[in-house]
Amino acid sequence: MEKKYEVFPTTADVGLIAYGEDLVTLFKNAAEGMFDLVAEMENVKPEKEEIVDVSGPNHEELLVAWLNELILLFDARWFLAKEYDITELNEKHLRAIVKGETYNAERHAIKTGIKGATYHKLEVKKINDLWRAQVIFDV
Repeated sequence: MEKKYEVFPTTADVGLIAYGEDLVTLFKNAAEGMFDLVAEMENVKPEKEEIVDVSGPNHEELLVAWLNELILLFDARWFLAKEYDITELNEKHLRAIVKGETYNAERHAIKTGIKGATYHKLEVKKINDLWRAQVIFDV
């Protein structure tokens, strides 16, 4: 697999297509791609841990719940997530230990203000041996 994710433009929003050999990798790559949109991530260190525990009726809604919970961590605590240890992932539930650090204006540059992941054109599907997710963020 060569690509983890790619960004595509939409009107007043930004879209992300993430890839993974399995669902865990797909969800990690989607989160990584999202935070690469939010901030310059090179200087972020995995110093703190946060637990993320979300549910949804299917993979699509679970992906939105996962990404929106990460956005909430950033909005509420200025937490920039860098590493994702997904300890449980099935059709309806995801639990992860997320490592990162609190935003520091001297070391981190914010790029895009993301309000949330949307259901518009949302897809999670397996194509041959590769999982692919498409999500559009409200900015």
